[in-house]
Amino acid sequence: MIKKIEFGVEFMAPPFFNPSSEEVGHLDFDEIPITEKLKQEIKEWDEVYQNTYNDEYPPDSCFKSKKQKQWFYKRGRELFEKLKQELPNVKVYYYDMEYGNVVE
Repeated sequence: MIKKIEFGVEFMAPPFFNPSSEEVGHLDFDEIPITEKLKQEIKEWDEVYQNTYNDEYPPDSCFKSKKQKQWFYKRGRELFEKLKQELPNVKVYYYDMEYGNVVE
């Protein structure tokens, strides 16, 4: 059973990570016991980030606009709160890219 999940985006990886030393690694959506609705919301949010990736020069990867970037940060925090509600027995951490810190 999963006891901790780190939630956040990373290029070319799912937004869930298991930090447990026994089972360390990324988690697929099917491994997280959340509703299909929340899975879809997170997939859409993650897709926005994945679409910012610049294959030609990865350091130039960025959001298309300031508005999109602000939406992304706000939406990430909203999804984090929903995850905590749907996973009451799992410690969920969120890497907040806007502020560069981990939130519990």
